[in-house]
Amino acid sequence: MNTTADDEQATELGSGPRRDIQGLRAVALVLILLSSLGVSQFSAGFVGIDVFFVLTGFFITGLLVREANERRNIDVLEFLARRARRLLPMATLVLLVTLVASFVLFDDDDRIGSTATEALWASGLVANWKYFLNGDGYFEIFPTSPVQHFWAVSVGGQFTLLWPLLLLLILFIGARRAPFQRKYIHRPSARRAGLLVAVISLVGVASLLLAVMSAESGGVAYFSILTRLWEFVAGALLVLGVDRLGSLPGPAKAAMSWLGLAGIVAAAVVFDQDAPFPGTPALLPVLATILVLVGGVDGPRYGAGGLLSLAPLTWLGDRSYGIYLWHLPALVFAAEYVDQDLNLLEGTVITLGVVALSAVTYALIERPLRTGAPFNRGKVGLVLGPVSVAVVTVVVLVSQDAITAAPTIAGDPPPISTSTAPTSTAPPTTPPTPAQVIADGVLQTVLAADSGDSVSTRITDRLGGLAADTWTDDTPCISAFGSTTSDVCFYGPENAEQTMVIFGDAHAAMWVPTLRQIAADSGWKFYYFVKESCTSSGARLLDAVRQNREAECDSWRDWAIDQIIGLAPDLTILANNGTVAITGEGDDRLTADEQTAAWEAGMLETLQTFGELPRVVAFSQAPVGPDDPVVCLDQENVLLSACTFLFGRAADATNNATQRAVATSGSEYLDVTPFLCAGNKCPPINLADIMYSAQGQLTRSYAVKLAPAIAYGLGIS
Repeated sequence: MNTTADDEQATELGSGPRRDIQGLRAVALVLILLSSLGVSQFSAGFVGIDVFFVLTGFFITGLLVREANERRNIDVLEFLARRARRLLPMATLVLLVTLVASFVLFDDDDRIGSTATEALWASGLVANWKYFLNGDGYFEIFPTSPVQHFWAVSVGGQFTLLWPLLLLLILFIGARRAPFQRKYIHRPSARRAGLLVAVISLVGVASLLLAVMSAESGGVAYFSILTRLWEFVAGALLVLGVDRLGSLPGPAKAAMSWLGLAGIVAAAVVFDQDAPFPGTPALLPVLATILVLVGGVDGPRYGAGGLLSLAPLTWLGDRSYGIYLWHLPALVFAAEYVDQDLNLLEGTVITLGVVALSAVTYALIERPLRTGAPFNRGKVGLVLGPVSVAVVTVVVLVSQDAITAAPTIAGDPPPISTSTAPTSTAPPTTPPTPAQVIADGVLQTVLAADSGDSVSTRITDRLGGLAADTWTDDTPCISAFGSTTSDVCFYGPENAEQTMVIFGDAHAAMWVPTLRQIAADSGWKFYYFVKESCTSSGARLLDAVRQNREAECDSWRDWAIDQIIGLAPDLTILANNGTVAITGEGDDRLTADEQTAAWEAGMLETLQTFGELPRVVAFSQAPVGPDDPVVCLDQENVLLSACTFLFGRAADATNNATQRAVATSGSEYLDVTPFLCAGNKCPPINLADIMYSAQGQLTRSYAVKLAPAIAYGLGIS
């Protein structure tokens, strides 16, 4: 994203300025906003970015061609200075405000630090390479970064910098005047202009082929200027072929404009976040944008230009750059402030506030800094690039100093207290329960993290053994991939009077060591029915649908339910990862609210199926952090706070949905969160015990240690 508000007055395709293009910019912006708000009908609203890239190629090339026609040459440095004046002031302002807001609103130092790092990359217009090198997909970044949308600004900035240099490289031998002056692009001859079109076309085709071949690689293709270049080239070629467009009949151009506008909207509706952009699917919004641009030449009667030129749309288009920059930080910080996902109404209110804010910054900052002294003189605007990076760097360094100012306390976490009750001089009347002991240890660990403790060497020295500290050896009868059944295995005495069962996905498997220990201690017989990536809920899992494993999961689930009902256990436990993506009737990702409702319905279906069993208990969702905690703990001199993550709104919503299903079905609910988190903070360790062997998976040793607490919660003695 790189076009700005006055470009349409500098670039004409037809007989005069194209205000309809500002309206097209507004349409692209609205699609992006709808996608950011989670409107499921426009889940691919991000195609607005593809529209902006075509417009950027069109505008930038048009500016270069117009200046070459009028002045017979182009001063490349002056051109770049003008673009810097248009783009960098607002981007720098938004980054600075975002840095300050993240420091105030984020209570996770690691998240503050990652935001600062990303802002620094964004200030240099290379944010896309940060995500490229991380291997992240745009929709896989969790939690959402308030600056991750700067990847598009960076790609547009890189095109703006490289494009005139590429044209210079192609045209320098065709310069009409001698001697050759390196800082100028001279107006080419007709033959050299043909060469220019041919070479640019080859560049575009090569970029498109690269995009198609690498589209399945996710972030590698999504963020790269190399795979996005063809979208800019499409707009550039339109400018270079303008002489052939004027002869098209007016009715044909009008039809083209409406068809193009419909194609852009259709792309936002028919695709979803998993479409392999910017590969073949991106052809639809790109070609549709070309149709709108061609169809609007000379403003044919009854064309879409009449709609797109309406004052509200052109007003929005003029301010689209600022709105785009402000919208994601505003939505992220608002959700952080209320500590939950925004619903559509809340998100819409925030977005309207962003529009108002953008109108103010456009009038007071964006437009004056583009046109006023001192940066509008010659090449002075070139200093804005280094200034932007320098200012953001200073703020980043200051924020990092503030984060690390708390004293680091070497050694182990503070000793566990003997009670969760307030301190008293009187002797305790009752000893703490097993659940209280575990929960108190988690609380003490979180307090140590908040106090700035580093991770003890007692922890880091044991990280090498975590690969074997898993539930794998406890679950030889897990249902394998591709299978819809498994051997039926149990632990405990064969003639035990009481029997329990656990049923679910890998989050059920990680509780098998816990329940195995409980069975050994209490004399129960314990069965397990577990299958990775297949939950005991009736909800349709998106990954299972797209991997053609839905039938496999459904068949296994039906088989396991029949086995459990046949066993008629005294206690049936359901445990799952309910934060996985869920789909509806098709294969589209549901919105957050729709996913919660689908999870509740799926859990209720299973719980009601077990309605005749004596006791059915649903475990709460165990937290799943954004990163592998083992990797975090393995860093040198790492602070405990850096590896402590937030419980997450998705997990909280899952638990609320499960509790509603439990209440409706008359089942039971066991909240295991206090054994893993204190408040909404989840440390990777509990005093001297390492909790996780991988992302979201408990170590076997910690799972066994939880046996007394879980037994207490289940009422098993």
